[in-house]
Amino acid sequence: MLGGRLISARVTACVVTLMLWGSVAAAQVIPEFSGTWTANPDRAVLLRRVDKTANGWGNVLEGLRRFQPYRLRIIQSSGTLDIDFPQGPRSFLKTDPYPLDGAAATHVRDMGEYWRKLITEAKWDGRALTLKATHQVDWWTKARPEEVARQETQVETVFVLRLEQGGSRLVVETALSDEKGEAQYRMVFTKAS
Repeated sequence: MLGGRLISARVTACVVTLMLWGSVAAAQVIPEFSGTWTANPDRAVLLRRVDKTANGWGNVLEGLRRFQPYRLRIIQSSGTLDIDFPQGPRSFLKTDPYPLDGAAATHVRDMGEYWRKLITEAKWDGRALTLKATHQVDWWTKARPEEVARQETQVETVFVLRLEQGGSRLVVETALSDEKGEAQYRMVFTKAS
């Protein structure tokens, strides 16, 4: 009888602990990234570069320097996060808004003779937000979008966003990869007033 009560007490204690832990996790404050952010692209730091072709992503930092200052506009709602880059909708970094629920979202656009498929997802890691986008393109005559899981020529972008200094500073680490190679760089932004 005593053994049964001891087991029951332990199970109850475990259940209460799990419930409390779950409520603390649910109460986690989600960072607010919305706003206009500026950075000096001359201070971008190249963290990693792997070339698979001549020069690969070698000009990535030079490309950033064309925009002085480099501005991001972030719009965040309870369910999505959208980033506007200096070239606007023409930027290859631009995607549809990222869903913030952790699920991957797939968007296919009919471009006439070819299609473009974009797969986006967002994952929270503590107070950091990782945004991943995969861009695929092909001819309708070669393959249908739902048949393509991976392409050698697909472009993958990963952004890791972290707020620092009470939310006045945004650190963005960007990783790019495609058939040319891989590049990863960091930029530090300040919130525009």
